[in-house]
Amino acid sequence: TATVAAFSFGTWDVMLASSPTDYTVAGQGGVPGHSLTLANNLNSDATVVRTGPLVGGPYPPSGAPAATWIPWGLTGTFTYDPTLGNDFVIQIDKCGTISMWGTSMDGQSGTAGLNGGNRYGDTAICNAVTTSFSNNEFVPTVRIDYTENNNLQASWGGPAVADFNVTLGMLSPGAVEGFTMLSATTVLPAGQGPIYGLLPDSLTWLGLVQPAAIGNPFHFIVGPGTYPTNPLNLPPGTMAPFVGQTWDLVVLLFDGSFGFVGNSNVVRFSFN
Repeated sequence: TATVAAFSFGTWDVMLASSPTDYTVAGQGGVPGHSLTLANNLNSDATVVRTGPLVGGPYPPSGAPAATWIPWGLTGTFTYDPTLGNDFVIQIDKCGTISMWGTSMDGQSGTAGLNGGNRYGDTAICNAVTTSFSNNEFVPTVRIDYTENNNLQASWGGPAVADFNVTLGMLSPGAVEGFTMLSATTVLPAGQGPIYGLLPDSLTWLGLVQPAAIGNPFHFIVGPGTYPTNPLNLPPGTMAPFVGQTWDLVVLLFDGSFGFVGNSNVVRFSFN
């Protein structure tokens, strides 16, 4: 709620990780509470996604017409899977200066166990191994820009063009093979079918029986320059026979041992 003056931090390193501990002080649901030893709260997926100085400002107060977020400029990537039940940790190391923001960061507080985040750390030693303070049920407000793994999208230029374009963003790590499953039976709400959100029909099985090959969109081998690493773009006229139909699409991904590693969202696409 106050103006952030111009700042220059000599080092602003950011690490992201999932956590084997609960964010609360006491713990909950059989998961132990946050450990005073910082490393004990980081799983082996801990990844440094930013290093180096952070320079910026001034920034107007939040709530003002020109208010904005303070960008950190992350350069690395990190994959977080909330379905595993682990908390998400953002760890910041600010070294080389005793400078402060000059004002308090916006945050959210609430009843223990209900707010969804806590703040832990040490403001005296930049590479501290243990925390010297904790804010039970208070967390700074942080905006996280992210892309979902296996984000499936489809588009076309309309019936007069009858092309078809399919993209799959951020493939699951370890994916080497997969299927694009189709179904023209769309009587259920989108994504509510029994097989990864699809209600299978003859179109579904037609794709599943095809041999794996680079460039085969139905049963593909993951490789550079081809679908699904790159978009699938079918030329104009390809989809003309299917104008008026509605299809559901979903992608399944497997590793080198044909172990399942992930699936996409279900896309319901009408060729109208």
